[in-house]
Amino acid sequence: MSPTLGQVLNQIKNPAGPVWDCGVLGLSADEKTGGLQIRLEAERVLLQAQLEAAAAQIKQDYGVENTAFSVKYKLRSLDAAAAEHLRQLFISLHPSAAPCLREAQLEGEAHRLIVRVAQPWQAQRITDLIRDLEKEATEAVGMPVAVSVELPEGVDAAKSYEEKRREDLERLQNEFRQQQSVAAQSIQKPQPAAEKPKSFIRKKDPNAVQFKPKESDDVIYGRASAREFTKLEDITVDSGKVTVQGEIFMKEARKLNGKGKTVLSFEFSDGTGSIHASKVMPDDEAK
Repeated sequence: MSPTLGQVLNQIKNPAGPVWDCGVLGLSADEKTGGLQIRLEAERVLLQAQLEAAAAQIKQDYGVENTAFSVKYKLRSLDAAAAEHLRQLFISLHPSAAPCLREAQLEGEAHRLIVRVAQPWQAQRITDLIRDLEKEATEAVGMPVAVSVELPEGVDAAKSYEEKRREDLERLQNEFRQQQSVAAQSIQKPQPAAEKPKSFIRKKDPNAVQFKPKESDDVIYGRASAREFTKLEDITVDSGKVTVQGEIFMKEARKLNGKGKTVLSFEFSDGTGSIHASKVMPDDEAK
C-alpha cells in the first residue's frame, strides 16, 4: 500500500481533511515553477477547495509556493460527489449533450450511475451516449460503472429525440414563414413574368433580395460578399456558389484527437427547406 500524503510530508503540523489520507503515487519538483507535483490515489472524490487547502498547508509548513495535485481515483462506490464529478467530466467530453446533462439529476448507487431527465428526447440523447459514458466513467473512477436513464412516471416515453427534433424544425420553419409574410406585405411585388423553359444555367434574378455586407458586420468565418439570396428549395447541383438566409437550429464541434483539427457541423433552415453542413478546420479557426 502506498504511504499517505500525511506520512510523506510528516512536518505538516495539523494535517486535516481527506487529502492527507490519500496514497502518494509520485512526488517531484516542478523546475518551471519551483513547486511540487504530487500524484495521489484516492478512494473518494476530492473537492477543489480541499486540494487548495492542502496546498496552503504545504506552503505554510514547507515554504513551497506552488503545489499541483493530480488524482487517480480508485472508488469503491459512487456517492453524490462522485456523481457531480462525472457530470462535469461528461459535459467537457460531450458539449453537444451539455444542456441535457446540466438539467439532469445524477445519483450514484454502488456501481450504478442513474441519470434522471424530464423529457423523452433528453433520455434518447443520453441513451445514444451510454456506451461512451460507461467507458469514460469507469476510467475516471477506477471501477466498473453502469449508466442508466430514468424518466418521471407518467411521461410518454414513445416521444423520441427525432420527434423532438422534427417539432423544433417545424416551429422554426413556421416562424420564418411568418417573418417573410410580414416583410412581403410591406413590399409591392412586381407582376410575375411569363414562365420560361427551365435551364440548367442559373441566371441572376434582378428582383431577388440582395445581400450587401457592411463594414460593421461581424463575419464569423470566411469573408462577406454581395450576392442575391437563394432559397434552399431552389438549390440544385448546378447552382454553384449561393448566399442563403435563415436560422441555425443545431451546431456541434468535434475535435479529431491528435490531429489538431476540429469537425464543425451545423443544420440550417430558411423555411423552405433545411441542410446539413460540415467542415474540417484547424482547432484555432474553429474557436
